[in-house]
Amino acid sequence: MGQSFLIKALLACALFMAAGAGMEPEYAKWGRLAMERTAIRYEKASIVDYRYLGRREAGQHKAVESFRLWLRQAGEEFGVVVHISVDTVSSRHTDVVFEEVKP
Repeated sequence: MGQSFLIKALLACALFMAAGAGMEPEYAKWGRLAMERTAIRYEKASIVDYRYLGRREAGQHKAVESFRLWLRQAGEEFGVVVHISVDTVSSRHTDVVFEEVKP
C-alpha cells in the first residue's frame, strides 16, 4: 500500500462526503409546506422557530408528518403544531391541520 492507495482512499472519502452533504432530510419538503401554509393562515404573524416532531404511520400508504412552529404576532408569542397527512405512494399531501399551542 503506497501513497497512491492513500490518495485514492482520501478522494473516495471526499466524494462520498460531498454527495451526502447536499442531501436534505426526507421531511424537508413537508417542513416547507408547513411554513408556507402557516404563513398564509397566520398572515400577520412571523415565524420565529421551527421544529420537526416526527412521522407516524396512519394506515396503509398514509403517514402524518408533524411540525411545531413558534409565531410572534403583536408582541405575543404562541405555538402552532402543523400535521400534514401524506399519501406515501404518490408523495402528495392530502390534508393540513393546525393546532394552536399555548405557551
